[in-house]
Amino acid sequence: MCDSEIIGLLGGRYSADERCIYIQAVFPCKATDRADSGSTDVEMDPIGQIYATEAITNHGMSIVGWYHSHPDFQATPSITDIENQATYQQLFQGEHHANKVSPFVGLIIGTYDHKNPTSHSIMKW
Repeated sequence: MCDSEIIGLLGGRYSADERCIYIQAVFPCKATDRADSGSTDVEMDPIGQIYATEAITNHGMSIVGWYHSHPDFQATPSITDIENQATYQQLFQGEHHANKVSPFVGLIIGTYDHKNPTSHSIMKW
């Protein structure tokens, strides 16, 4: 738990027959260095992304998504989140099979939303 945003990749597999993504593990990544506190914006460090990608591949999985947190505010996607999701979807298009259908999920985790009536984090896909 922290008050700065975190970011990482989701490893797993996509079953075309079932049309289902199976997320098997999360792989945290370093964030890029920031001049501000990092509490409202985060970008994945490219070197950290390479290490996480290698780890996912070494475990026999594929990259099926990404995640990050909104520690002090609602887990609603920002414009940057939507743009990042579109970029990732395009980057990984066709990765899983030849017909170019490759779902790629984004997860935002809200950890400290004071409006949350329980102690569980809010997750928006």
